[in-house]
Amino acid sequence: MCIVAGSLVIIVSFLGCCGAIMENKCMLITFAVCQFLIFGLMLSAGIVGLVYKDRVVTELAAAMATVVDGSEKFEDRSTDFQTSMTNLQTIFKCCGYSSYNNWRSPGTVTSCDCSGESTADAATYCDATTPAYYRSCQSLFTDYMYWGVQTAAIIVMSLSSIPLIGFFMTLCLVNGIGKNDVGPV
Repeated sequence: MCIVAGSLVIIVSFLGCCGAIMENKCMLITFAVCQFLIFGLMLSAGIVGLVYKDRVVTELAAAMATVVDGSEKFEDRSTDFQTSMTNLQTIFKCCGYSSYNNWRSPGTVTSCDCSGESTADAATYCDATTPAYYRSCQSLFTDYMYWGVQTAAIIVMSLSSIPLIGFFMTLCLVNGIGKNDVGPV
């Protein structure tokens, strides 16, 4: 996919550069059309991201819930899973995906440790020597995903203005080609 995208960028850039150097209207108009199509695709991608953000977040949350179903102890999971969940719990200051009961193993999940918001019940599931986070990571993760999808869509829509500006500048260049020709002397 990256090779195809890179090839298209090279072809479009070639049209723009050669068209400007040789003052070839056909190449410049083709370049302008390509820029307008890129603008349309970027704007569409941003709009689709905003329209379907609920569905994207729901699918991600469902996939995460399937992975963290609470049927296994935390230490019985793969090392990659343990590292990922530990990072998630540390960053979001939460314990377990849907609840601190996900791990079924008191005293082993140190990323559940905290010094603030906790309950005594939650402390028995994480590390009994220190209080543990009682909030589940699910709502925090979902809120973060909403923010991420919305931010990405807005950035893509904002960046779509760059090819639009290029489109108008190319049309101005095409319009200006040949106007200053004096003709044969």
